[in-house]
Amino acid sequence: MSSHLVGNSVKSLDFLSRNVYDSDEEQMMTEWMTVREACVYLKVDRRTLYKYMKLGKLPYYQLGGMGTRRFRCEDLDGLLVPKGGKQKTAQAEV
Repeated sequence: MSSHLVGNSVKSLDFLSRNVYDSDEEQMMTEWMTVREACVYLKVDRRTLYKYMKLGKLPYYQLGGMGTRRFRCEDLDGLLVPKGGKQKTAQAEV
């Protein structure tokens, strides 16, 4: 086998492994967020996020019951309300 062919194969494998890793990492990042990540995502202060939790507007999960909170991205998106104050519903109008 020529070194040119081997070199291209190695580059291809490296490219594939990076894409799989990046894809998994992105998926993990979008599923769960820390308090800091959620604040950045929503562009709100930490106190505002805790207020949403206290009012029951934002569900959260505790990591091992130790107080470390995590949020699902879809729960954070559920806080976003379009201009006019009405949330979109998933039902299609008939």
